[in-house]
Amino acid sequence: MSTAADKPGTVASVVALAAVISAMLLIAPVVVGALITRYGFTPQQAGMTISVELGAMSLAALPSLIWLPSAPWRGIIVAALLTMIAGNLLCAFVGSFAALAALRTLTGFAGGSIMVICLRLIATSRETERNFGWWTVGQLVLGAAGLAALPRLIPQIGLPGLFFGLAGCLALCLVATRWIPERDAGRNPGVAGSRGTLGGTALLSLGAILVFYVALSGLWTYVERIGAAAGLSPARIGDDLTIASLCGVAGCVTAAWAGSRLGRKGPLVAGYALMMISIFVFAGSPGPWRYALAACGFKYAWTFALPFILASASDLDRDGRLMALANLMIGCGLAVGPAMIAAMLDERLNYGVAISTGASGVILSLLLLMLSLRKTRTSPV
Repeated sequence: MSTAADKPGTVASVVALAAVISAMLLIAPVVVGALITRYGFTPQQAGMTISVELGAMSLAALPSLIWLPSAPWRGIIVAALLTMIAGNLLCAFVGSFAALAALRTLTGFAGGSIMVICLRLIATSRETERNFGWWTVGQLVLGAAGLAALPRLIPQIGLPGLFFGLAGCLALCLVATRWIPERDAGRNPGVAGSRGTLGGTALLSLGAILVFYVALSGLWTYVERIGAAAGLSPARIGDDLTIASLCGVAGCVTAAWAGSRLGRKGPLVAGYALMMISIFVFAGSPGPWRYALAACGFKYAWTFALPFILASASDLDRDGRLMALANLMIGCGLAVGPAMIAAMLDERLNYGVAISTGASGVILSLLLLMLSLRKTRTSPV
C-alpha cells in the first residue's frame, strides 16, 4: 500500500534535501584545499573542520530517537534549514579555526536532524530500494558537479562565495518542505513508539551497515595512494577516479531502476561479490588498466549495493529509531575506516593493509546482512 512517502513530490524533496545538506562533505577535498591555501589552516585543522561536521551529523541521530516518532517533521526541517542558512552566512565572515569549526558543528547537527527524517521517509515508502537509489544518486551527482566546478570557481569567489552559495541552495530547499508529511505515518502506525526495532535482528543489520562503511571508506580514502604507489601519474589517477565517480552514479541508477524487480538477496550478493573482485584487482601493483577497472568496479558495486542494504534495514524499522541509528552507523563508519587504516600503516606505507581490511570488512558485512535477512524470514520483527 502506498504511503505519503511514495508521492513523487515527497521523493524529490527528500533527494534534494539529502544532497544539499551533505554538500560540504561531498565537496570536502576542494574545501580542505581552500582552507589551507586561503585561510592558512594546517592540514590537520582543515581536516578537523570537515570531521566535526560529519561527527555532528551522525550524533544528531541520538536525540532523534526521542523526538522522531511524534515530533512535527515539517517544523523541524524548517528550523534546521534556517539554522544551516544562518550558519553558512556566518561562516562567510569568519576566518579562525575555532569559530569555523564551531559553526560547522552547528550546521552539521542541524543537517543530521534533517537526514534522519529523510531516511525515515524512504523507509516508510513502498519502493524502498528504488528510493534509496535516488537518494544516493542525488548526493553523487551534486558531489561530482561540485568537485568538477569548484576548483575553477573558488579562485574567483573564494570561500565566502561558496558559503553564500550553500546558504542560497538551503533557502531554495525551504520550498521542498511543502511535500514533507507533518508527522510519521509509517507503514505500521499501530506500533509507533515500540522499541522492538532494536532487537537482535536489527543489531545485525546495523552492524552490517557499520562494517560496510568502515570497509569502503578505509579503502577509498587511500585509493589515490594505491595508484601513486603503483607508479601511476597524478593525471592518470585523477582521470580514473573521475570515471569511477560516473560509475558510482550508474550503480545507484541501476539500483533505482531494479528496485524490487530483482528481489533483495540476489542484488546484494552481486554487489558484494563485485566489490570483492574489485578489491582483489587493486592488490599487488596494479597497472593503469587494472587500476581503472578496480576503481570503477568498486565504486559501481558499492553504490549499487547500498540502496538494497538500507532497504533491508528499513524493513525492520517500525518507529524510525532504526533508520536514525543507521545514520549514526554511516557516520561512524566513515570516520573509523580511514582512522583504522592510518593507525595500521607502517613506515613503509604499505597500502596492502587497506586492501586486506577492505576485503575482510566486505565479507563480514555480507555475513551479518545475510544472517539478518535469514532471521527476518524465520522470526517476527
